[in-house]
Amino acid sequence: MKPNILLSHYHQDQEIVQVLAKLIQEVTRQQINIWFSSDMSGSGGIEAGDIWLNTIQKNLEASDAIVAVLTPQALNRPWIYFESGFAAGNPKSFVIPICVGIDSLNDIPFPLAMYEAYQLINVDSLKVFLNKLLAKFELSLLDSEATQSVIQNAITQITNIIKNTTYEAVQENPIVDEIKRHVDRRFYQLSNQEQKGKFSYSVPLHIKLPNLELKEYIVIDENTMVSNVADRVYFMLQKQVKPFSYLVEWVFFETNKKQPLVIEDFSLVIPAKYVFAPETTWEVRALEQPYTSINRQQKKHYLQ
Repeated sequence: MKPNILLSHYHQDQEIVQVLAKLIQEVTRQQINIWFSSDMSGSGGIEAGDIWLNTIQKNLEASDAIVAVLTPQALNRPWIYFESGFAAGNPKSFVIPICVGIDSLNDIPFPLAMYEAYQLINVDSLKVFLNKLLAKFELSLLDSEATQSVIQNAITQITNIIKNTTYEAVQENPIVDEIKRHVDRRFYQLSNQEQKGKFSYSVPLHIKLPNLELKEYIVIDENTMVSNVADRVYFMLQKQVKPFSYLVEWVFFETNKKQPLVIEDFSLVIPAKYVFAPETTWEVRALEQPYTSINRQQKKHYLQ
């Protein structure tokens, strides 16, 4: 039986996805079924009269892999995360993010950043992606002039599409943030069930200092301690605060419970999963003065 691959994408990236779908089918000699929602061919995409959500769900359930096509305008689109999250919850499927027109893999947001990702910038990078993808299905890329020509033609088309595309400014989208958190929670649950305690997920972190405001995600795994999280965040803040200044100049603040994180002496031995749980949302806030036990008793946080 042929493996099924779903290309998850933003609808305005239809041209890029069409090139990728044709390429994968040509280099595998039609040994892989490709489906994507914007396919306009007679037998592909969403057929006339279909309920589109049911069609997408059916193809997600049938997919052996989800290739998330990430472009600058796709990074903040809810459906990319919904479809990838569906794959994360499907034991027989896996997720491969690919970057087109994105400068660095470091620009991939969580939770997709947890997966091995590939940039499509030239023939060699496209061949690496194809080899990795086909190896998952015990297929191999033919090393021939014809294959080389097909790949060269595909990367030329993709490059031209990117050059001729005007990308919209990416706007913050609370729906995307909520979907990311849902994917993280589901991934965390599955990891605990299937990987005997091994897991990795992320929680949102909003840094809100007088001269620095960032939105990031903190990655938590089975080896992460609270002190590790504090160290990572300090490196983001080091131009704004002094070393060893937690509870002196800054503090973690859990926005759902509206509480600061007052853990210091035991942070080396407390697993981060017990504090930075998947359902939590965090901020980094500045302190007007050092936090003390008296502040705790009086419930005064002295937050700026």
